[in-house]
Amino acid sequence: MSDFGEILKAVGEFGPFQKRLVVLICLPNLFISLHLLAQVFTGANVQHFCQTNWILNISAGLAEEEKLFLTLPEGRNGSYQQCKMYKPNPDKDIDWIRLHGSQSTVACEEGWVYDKSQYTSTLVTEFDLVCDYSWLNQLSRSCSMFGLFAGALLFGPLADKFGRRPIVLLSLLLQLASGVGAAFVPNFNLFIALQFVVGASVSGVLINTFVLGTEWSGVSQRTLATVLSHCAFGGGQIVLVGLAYGIRDWRMLQLTISCPMVLFLFYIWLLPESARWLVTKGHYKAAKKHLMNAARINKRVVPETLLDKIMTEKEIHQATLLDLFKTPRLRRVTLILISIWFINSFVYYGLAFNVQSFGTNIYLTQLIFGLVDMLRGPCIWLLNKLGRKKCQGGFLLLSGISCLLMLAFPEGTQMGVTILAVFAKLGISCSFSTAYVYSAELFPTVVRQTGIGLVSMSARIGGIIAPMIVLLQQDHSALPMALFGTALIVLSALCALLPETVNKELPDQTRFVFQGSVSILHPVYDVLYHGTREATHHAGLTIRLQKSLSVPGYGISYKNLISTICCSHLYSFLANDAIRWTTLLHSLQSPTLKRQWQTTADKNYQEKQFRMKQQQTMSQGPGFGQSTNGISGRDDNDADELALNF
Repeated sequence: MSDFGEILKAVGEFGPFQKRLVVLICLPNLFISLHLLAQVFTGANVQHFCQTNWILNISAGLAEEEKLFLTLPEGRNGSYQQCKMYKPNPDKDIDWIRLHGSQSTVACEEGWVYDKSQYTSTLVTEFDLVCDYSWLNQLSRSCSMFGLFAGALLFGPLADKFGRRPIVLLSLLLQLASGVGAAFVPNFNLFIALQFVVGASVSGVLINTFVLGTEWSGVSQRTLATVLSHCAFGGGQIVLVGLAYGIRDWRMLQLTISCPMVLFLFYIWLLPESARWLVTKGHYKAAKKHLMNAARINKRVVPETLLDKIMTEKEIHQATLLDLFKTPRLRRVTLILISIWFINSFVYYGLAFNVQSFGTNIYLTQLIFGLVDMLRGPCIWLLNKLGRKKCQGGFLLLSGISCLLMLAFPEGTQMGVTILAVFAKLGISCSFSTAYVYSAELFPTVVRQTGIGLVSMSARIGGIIAPMIVLLQQDHSALPMALFGTALIVLSALCALLPETVNKELPDQTRFVFQGSVSILHPVYDVLYHGTREATHHAGLTIRLQKSLSVPGYGISYKNLISTICCSHLYSFLANDAIRWTTLLHSLQSPTLKRQWQTTADKNYQEKQFRMKQQQTMSQGPGFGQSTNGISGRDDNDADELALNF
């Protein structure tokens, strides 16, 4: 919608209003990272052994080391096994046990003993998520990712229907309630359920806040708004490290990261709605109110005539999810974006949840990862300088190569693996930010939130799978990095099929996506339904009205129209549109389409005649408006001039 772009330029593309909005968007993103990654610490694995107090009933004075030696079998690297114990012999005395020992082992019968030197309490220690139950810890993380999937499925379309603002407010309220509730759960099943709700609410906040910032920002500043919100996500990781280092009890940590969200209740009065969305839904008065408020904060004066343009917009086509797959180009873009988001999330959370294997100090490694996420700032310059397509493919390639190079380091080489993990995290973080910017620019406004919801769902599927892939590392240590690296490199090659969107206005309708594409149908479609202005703008053609009157009241011949279009788009005809073109030629004989064409032509003529009358002076000679051809009171020169001025 070019008129809205003009209005936004007059209001201010990135003034104080937009800067305040970016701050309002960044704060929820900070808490999103706290909730998504808190389980790195609340669910951290700790050293544990089988509870073997049965031997103390035989000899109460045993030292701890001797107790472990007599009751636990030796494991790898000289350590004791964590899930096995020697079969108890309570009927034997301590001397017999020291002399003969036991050769048979059994699973832990009396529970486990946990090392509490680093953590006072974690989910693992409180709910015994070890040995045969260790998968439950990864399951809770997958449930959180599944919540993100459900949230994208639910809150994306709802935001297109009811607006960005109410869905953001609802999601923040759900995140507050479920986050606080998770700190008081009596069992792990309830914790998993609340993690699902947290994930769903996070998805609602994430996909709607960044779209809100994108739709309020001008062409040159869209990247800045999105990347800064993602930098806030990295800042949240750094805050999480500090909180987790000082608070070693998981319930207190969960409360600490959740309770401050009560401040977001003030967003009821602070957060604006997207004026662009309001226009696409026909809420012109509300859109005008928001635009005037933004202009006032930006200290700009917007002419009333410019604002009135939104009142004269044509009826908006209401798009659905199926519109993303109706045209070949939009379908191709949608499928590639689905793949990009899936792999981005798959690798990002695979690296994030596997942080314990990259270094000896979990706090230091997580701090480095948070700093890396904040280094997305240079993405702003790169995205504007090199374009979206090159950056998207380049960042994926960087992360993929780093993941594969990790396989070259032998086990135990922590420094080299950590450095490569940092590069992999940097590449995938920048790729994620680029995907957000790129997707918002590729999807039209009428289906943007639905499209973002769709690709976000694919991302959440990747997030669901990621913890399970990390779990496989226990038996196949090279498998996760091999999968990550291979998928990233293949996907980077697919980015070459995407169009460039840098410094281009956001499309509002599905028919405006890729206006430079070479389809033979688009110019004719625009002439039939939207008048010659859109057709000549779309195809770069100047269609001159002729005297031959194949269509009554418009003065344009099929012969000249078809020959002009075919000369410009013959190769598209040969490649894509042969069948559809044949159908269109038949449809040109439809009386309904002729009437629509007639109505459009008469409307355009009346608008031009009104403008000409305003400019007419009393000295004009006779003859204005006299018809030489008997069609709607316009002569041949008027018809020619009308076509050229369109």
